[in-house]
Amino acid sequence: MLSLVLVILSALAFSNALPVPGKELIYNYRAKIGVGTNEPIPYASQFYLEGKLHLQYEAKDSVLVRFTDLTFRLYNGELNQRNEYESKSLPVPQETADLLKVFRIEYNETGKVQAITTESGERRYARNIKKAIASILQLDLQKILANANKPNAFISEERSIYGRGLVEYNVIPEGDVIVVQKMQDVKSSRRWYSYFGINAEPQYTGVPIESPVSIDSHKQYTLVRTDNNLYIKRLDAHGGIYVHPYSGLYGSQQVQVNQTLELLETIPVEKNYNINNGERTDQLEFGFERETQTGTLDISIDRHRANKEENIRLVQRLLEGVITYLESNQLTLDAPNIMQGQSINELNRVITFLDIPTLEQILTQLKEKTEIRDQKTLQIFLKVIPLVGTRATTVFVRNLVRERKVDDQIAIELLNKLSFYLRQPSEKLLIEVEDLLDLGDTVNPEVRRTGVLTFASLIHKVFAHKSWLERNHEHLHVDNHDHLTYHYPGNWNSYHVHAQHPHDEHVQDNTSGGTTNEIQLLERYILRIVNLLKSSQDYLSQYLYMQALYNIQVGNVAKYLEPYVKGEVENVNSHLRFLAMLASFAGTVNNPEKVFSTYWPILTNRKLHLDLRTAAYVIIMYTRPTMSKWWNIYWFMQTEQCPELYNFYYTHLQSLAATQDPLLQDHKLHTQQILKFVRKPYKPSVSGNYIHDYKDPKFGYGVTVQSMYVSTKTSKTLLVDLTNHVQNVPFHYYSLYLKIDGLDASVAAKLSNEKVLHVDSPELQELLKLIASLQDQKNLHVEYAIMNYNQVVKIGYYDNTNINNLVDSIRNIQIENNRLLQNSLEIQYNLLSQLVLPNDLGLPTIVQIKFPNVRNNIFKITREVINKVTNIQGEVRLQNSMQNTQEMKIYNPILDVWQGVNRIRSYDSVIPLKFNLAINTQQHSLKLTLNNLQSEEKGTAGLRSYISTNTFIGDDINQYLKQSNGKCSNVEEIIRGKQNRKTYTLYDLDDENTGLRYQVALLNSERQLSRKDIRDFIVSITQSGNRNIEDSNLVQNLLSLRNLWTRIALLPNDEISGIIIRAVPNIRNQISHIDLSLRYNQEINRDEGIQLPSAKLNTRATYSIKEGERVLKTWDVNAIIELNAAHTVNNVKVQITKIVPDEKDYKICIDGIKKWIGTGVTGHLSITAGRSPDGKCAKDEALVDINMRGDRGQLKNNEKRVNVPAQLLYIPKLNDQQVLGYRTVENLLENTNILRYVYDIKTTRIPDNVLHWLHQSLNVIERVYNPYIVQENTQTQIAGNNVQVIVEYPVVGNQVNLQVINPQQTYNISGIQLSDLYKHGLQPDNYLLSRKFLRLYSLGLTQSCLINQQLILNGQNSVINSVIGNDWLKVVSNAVENPTLDVSVRRLDEQKNLLALRVIQKSQEIEVVPGDDQIQVKINGQQANLDNGTLRQEDWYSLGRLNDDQGTILLHIYKYGLYISVNRDSIQLDAPKYVSGLIGQCISS
Repeated sequence: MLSLVLVILSALAFSNALPVPGKELIYNYRAKIGVGTNEPIPYASQFYLEGKLHLQYEAKDSVLVRFTDLTFRLYNGELNQRNEYESKSLPVPQETADLLKVFRIEYNETGKVQAITTESGERRYARNIKKAIASILQLDLQKILANANKPNAFISEERSIYGRGLVEYNVIPEGDVIVVQKMQDVKSSRRWYSYFGINAEPQYTGVPIESPVSIDSHKQYTLVRTDNNLYIKRLDAHGGIYVHPYSGLYGSQQVQVNQTLELLETIPVEKNYNINNGERTDQLEFGFERETQTGTLDISIDRHRANKEENIRLVQRLLEGVITYLESNQLTLDAPNIMQGQSINELNRVITFLDIPTLEQILTQLKEKTEIRDQKTLQIFLKVIPLVGTRATTVFVRNLVRERKVDDQIAIELLNKLSFYLRQPSEKLLIEVEDLLDLGDTVNPEVRRTGVLTFASLIHKVFAHKSWLERNHEHLHVDNHDHLTYHYPGNWNSYHVHAQHPHDEHVQDNTSGGTTNEIQLLERYILRIVNLLKSSQDYLSQYLYMQALYNIQVGNVAKYLEPYVKGEVENVNSHLRFLAMLASFAGTVNNPEKVFSTYWPILTNRKLHLDLRTAAYVIIMYTRPTMSKWWNIYWFMQTEQCPELYNFYYTHLQSLAATQDPLLQDHKLHTQQILKFVRKPYKPSVSGNYIHDYKDPKFGYGVTVQSMYVSTKTSKTLLVDLTNHVQNVPFHYYSLYLKIDGLDASVAAKLSNEKVLHVDSPELQELLKLIASLQDQKNLHVEYAIMNYNQVVKIGYYDNTNINNLVDSIRNIQIENNRLLQNSLEIQYNLLSQLVLPNDLGLPTIVQIKFPNVRNNIFKITREVINKVTNIQGEVRLQNSMQNTQEMKIYNPILDVWQGVNRIRSYDSVIPLKFNLAINTQQHSLKLTLNNLQSEEKGTAGLRSYISTNTFIGDDINQYLKQSNGKCSNVEEIIRGKQNRKTYTLYDLDDENTGLRYQVALLNSERQLSRKDIRDFIVSITQSGNRNIEDSNLVQNLLSLRNLWTRIALLPNDEISGIIIRAVPNIRNQISHIDLSLRYNQEINRDEGIQLPSAKLNTRATYSIKEGERVLKTWDVNAIIELNAAHTVNNVKVQITKIVPDEKDYKICIDGIKKWIGTGVTGHLSITAGRSPDGKCAKDEALVDINMRGDRGQLKNNEKRVNVPAQLLYIPKLNDQQVLGYRTVENLLENTNILRYVYDIKTTRIPDNVLHWLHQSLNVIERVYNPYIVQENTQTQIAGNNVQVIVEYPVVGNQVNLQVINPQQTYNISGIQLSDLYKHGLQPDNYLLSRKFLRLYSLGLTQSCLINQQLILNGQNSVINSVIGNDWLKVVSNAVENPTLDVSVRRLDEQKNLLALRVIQKSQEIEVVPGDDQIQVKINGQQANLDNGTLRQEDWYSLGRLNDDQGTILLHIYKYGLYISVNRDSIQLDAPKYVSGLIGQCISS
């Protein structure tokens, strides 16, 4: 008990660790701040501050503090044990006198800081440093001393330079000494991300992010008790901010601050400190000067004074620097000057200091100059201005547009970019540019529309930013999983006053939103646009204001649009209702109950337009529904009759089940479970929701491409979205919305007719006439919207009165006299983000990414038509430059310099072309001439990517670094040593066929790449396991190329500094140009059939290498393909001839045939090659002969190959539902695919070089498929150079078995994935279904008709009930009267539900009648014997019987591509859509 009393008394005695009356504590103060990295070796830019810190007693609860004898040292470079002592100490500059002024710290009864007082007028940088000192000079002594007699730990709350937050204490008593360890949870502090800006708004997903930013701040105090006094003998403080991108693998950066206070002496007070005219604040939080005259935060914290005239000159120099960089050859084998490419970033930075009069002055000066180069300088200036994002540049752009100081196209570009780059969103700025909502009648209408969309985006930027800041303490990085709650778009829908943070007495700045005035302002803007929507009479204006409301995405937009969504507004068409659903999306998606009550009735209302129902489904899915709701949707969809909606649902599930997008993994799990029960669509449709994506397995970034397409009889709606995701944060980079509606059914049918693909068909001319005649479509409705980062930037609307304007706008790119002279320069930021954080020393730390993208394209094209031959001459140069900077730096106000570390990536690509193109449409030919540009500077094509990591001290105009350490330079590249950097050539080839030299090299890299490195790299970017590709080889390759390009552009691996891939004109060769000629001819016998007529296709291509008019070498290729009617016999002949003057021609001949016979297929292919003196194939030369035979495979014990029951389709009725069985095309494939192939390969006289290449290829294949080899047998019966390959496809499942037999051994290979073969175009043939039909089926261009005794479900998805009687009912024919094709059905036995089929083609008749044992077939009245699993082929049809339980009859009518499947109780017809000449209840007209 006594000890407890003593402890309590001690706690009351020591309310703080301050000097006693009449005493002054003098501490030796040392601070070191370093910005750098440890990769690949430690480098840093360091600043040392040393001096004395005096603490003088003023009152019981306050102390006066002052710095004296302050000196500094600077260092920049590699870290070692000596560098700290190599720099010379210098006195701090006189400009930092404010730092030496006295300040007061006040404490409360617990020992925590209550307030700080500085002299009035002190600059903010000095106050921030003093706040940081006050932050470390506080302890919760009340809790420390309450249990000071034993080790203990507790958590307290304190104000600090980071704001109010949690602090963890660990108390270790050691006699009269108490060691206190204090660790601050900085991310619990208020407004941790208050100063964060980004041009590309990330979307909120609820998925934990891979946060790259971490922070620590800890201190250790040594407290000593003596003479009833408690004081700090020593204080060691350390704080760090760390950035670890790329999943923490490469590119780390950090700021580390070390501060030490060591008590030197305690002396009597000789002179009392005092503060004159003090300025008191109870906030220790780091603060800025709120706004400069240009409307941005003053990062220098009132220290730096910009020189206006110098900045004007600097802007002009930087503009020149951009042009010089673009004009210089960047594709050299030398490492680039990495800083030359930073002109755009530096220009952006300098313009932030400029006010409106200065911007106007620069613009005037640039306009006065008339040279071409000066005009390009003006163009660059206008391109960069909207990217700066200050108040000055925003108002400046508004003025340029409103006063029409720039042409309309430039005005639109300025406005499109304006809202994305706003640095300091504020209501004041919003009010200032409010007139963007109505720019007046003198401004171009399209510019006015862009102004409305831009202002709506500005509303979103301002209030969404404030809402985020209000929530960041509660949601951002404070939970155990680092959940990132960028509430975009949904969680920012209800912007309102939020409860004040329980630990904040008041909010000192305007970064937190939610005041009454702000809410009223937001509401006023929303109401104004809603009223404009209501008062608009024309659709274009209504469309504009709907898209403006979509852009706002905050506030009560959803509330005002709810009547539109529910269809409660009078005379609102489905188009506006659909747009209202999209515009309300952000306001409802995070409210599942509201979504259910609003959108579930729309989804389930089968009378509504398909667009509305599909949009309702998508919005419901975006609420991230629970598994129960997934099942609810599943059960509803089982009775869905609309095949388009069901296919949209089904493809969405398929895409989600295979997605690799990290943000959709919870959906992926749900859909994988649901898909085990979901029925396949009974017929594919065009509508669908497809997701293709990939995620880099090593670095975690990726891309998702989502396409939603909805098709009805008269309308087509498309939405495509490209999303980049980094560290589990998605950025919707680009989106396109397009709707075409109001087309007559006949027009839609013609547009969907695949025959227009034949270039010589009359349908092509009909299509052109059709497009020209769209103005005759009275209900025509075409609208589109282009979005960047989920904000609409451009819209368009056309009807029959203005559709020709669309054609005119396309034609406008042509200049008079058929000349196109255009220089296209585009400058934007792929990503521009800046996070400003305080550090332990009270200095601002900036973490930023600057990723400018410059596209400079030059087109010089002329066109003329002579004798119906179109000649186009062109000179094109496509140039792309990206200079990505990942930077971490501090502003050092003591020296007015920047210190930091940056990681700069320089990427440049160039494609120069000079060509002549002649097109002869009558002869179906073209000739392309590619000129060889002899100059290396102008003719080099390729790309170069380079990365450099540097530590730096910037803006050091007083040369402080040189004074302190003459050995250091202001920029130091981080390398292990120059001797380790070399250029390694990976590939170097002079190609005599193109006249180019192809080179691939690593620049300034630390090591060569091994074959394993290259192999592992290729595997990592091409493997299908980390991407969703729907078994498409094309999508696989496109995503792999995208991943490859990203790896090259970013170069995340520190060991590779640069890579160059280029093609250089080889000036030593004789090639001046290359001619490529193509000619195509086809002969189609349309009298034989519409779908599968006989045809002969003849293609010829010639590739000639020339020097002037002299031909050096020619490759001639002639391919002839012949198809019989029904395409059951295919012939191909290919001749490839190499022609070199004064040499015999070298000819390769390929001759092949493939035949479908019954239920099997046979083929033969011969390849000969050799010298040909007479132009004929040399059969006595090298020969490869391949015989192929395929069949359904051997059945064991009379088993049936497959017996898949018909799937069930539920047809809802008023009081009941009909159940209709149907057989999917996939089921037919399982029953009719060729499953076993045998290839016999014989070779003769193969040249050694070809054999060597073949052996190498086989070795590669063997290595790839070696894991699948299950058995090797050396006993074979194959002689000579022969090989036999046996391929067995599965009936069901996804594994293929191979057997490879050569003269040496036999390989049995098992388990190869069927999907892997499909991606390469290797798939089994089918003896019934044509490839053309299957292609149309996969595109949703086929129709199905299902018939039983109760109903017909026709190709238009209409249900016809009780129409089948005992008489023949015609369901398909080719004419109303006197048809030559008649397909009819009738009822046989009402109780047994039996149906009969009759097909009449001219004078021939086929009748299919279910009997007691099996289905009987009569041909022209004669019984036909068909065994199970056989097929009979005739001139106009094929007839077969499946090997299933019912012995299903299959009939294929060649001419119309009509497939009929007859079971005992149902009949199914499948045919292509829009087939000319077919009519009937089963057919879509």
